[in-house]
Amino acid sequence: MLVSWVTSVLSLRLQVLLGQMPVTEAEVQRHVRRIRDPPAVPEAASQEQPMETSPADAQPCASSPAPATTVEEVLFLPPQSSAPALCPDSEVAPSEEAGSEPWAAAVPPEWVPVIRQDIQSQRKMKQQPPLSDAYLSGMPAKRRKTMQGEGPHLSLSEAVNRAMRYTGAKPETSAESLRRELDSSEVQVRYRDQLCQDIQKILQDNESYSPQRFPNTPRAFQGDP
Repeated sequence: MLVSWVTSVLSLRLQVLLGQMPVTEAEVQRHVRRIRDPPAVPEAASQEQPMETSPADAQPCASSPAPATTVEEVLFLPPQSSAPALCPDSEVAPSEEAGSEPWAAAVPPEWVPVIRQDIQSQRKMKQQPPLSDAYLSGMPAKRRKTMQGEGPHLSLSEAVNRAMRYTGAKPETSAESLRRELDSSEVQVRYRDQLCQDIQKILQDNESYSPQRFPNTPRAFQGDP
């Protein structure tokens, strides 16, 4: 009963408001949008006909992956196996190439090339070079001893003997004869030349090396006066 009473009261108030707001037919007609009647379809054509589709529409293509809620979900969730297969004959749009990686859907498009470049640079990281003597001298004694281990083998004969023990190789002559050959001046000069060439290559690849900061290095390993 309450619902009917509220409905009647609202209807009366609406009629009063409409009476105070006269609207002509011309004002109403300008807001009317007429829909054309559909053309008559012949009875023969009204029968079901197979839809013509292009080769690109006939094969289902996989769309870009749906954006996930968080980046972690995109990076670590496995791809869904129910996704449609890619069309082998269809051309891939640039937007689809940008979203080929699962994480690409969770970041803005302009971030994708930056992240790809960072991934490539991390995969090609160079091996950490050994610590310098100056760096090791600033460490505490216990840590320095741990880092140095057995220490470098500066003697050519010791280095060759150690390599022979590891590989199981045996000299064609006696050990004493091999030691004398390695300690000869000609072998020592060739060994030093090879060592300087290796150090020069390391310095060329080292971005933190500066000849102005280390003026003695070129004189020692590059033959400068």
